[in-house]
Amino acid sequence: MLSAADANRVGGCTARDPSERDERIRVELVEEHGAYRRAADGEVADATIIIGPAMTGSFLRFALAPGRAPVGPSVAPRAVAALAFADRELGTSFGPLAAAPALR
Repeated sequence: MLSAADANRVGGCTARDPSERDERIRVELVEEHGAYRRAADGEVADATIIIGPAMTGSFLRFALAPGRAPVGPSVAPRAVAALAFADRELGTSFGPLAAAPALR
């Protein structure tokens, strides 16, 4: 099972932000030096953020692109980087976050 999971590595996170949204936005992301930026036209995306209205503010979904996540390390640092991108570029207010340390 582990080898099959490693061969099809995916991951992501969901989060709620109190900011009110009227529209759904999808942003393709590229990872550079541990941070995310918007993918340029024609550039292969490493991940996607979708953010839109929810009953209590906004709902954000971050998803790594299939086959773009390295096998082994936790995806938590990438989720933290995605939420930092959302604060910088999309007006969310998650604030400074850190991934939990590896305990293994």
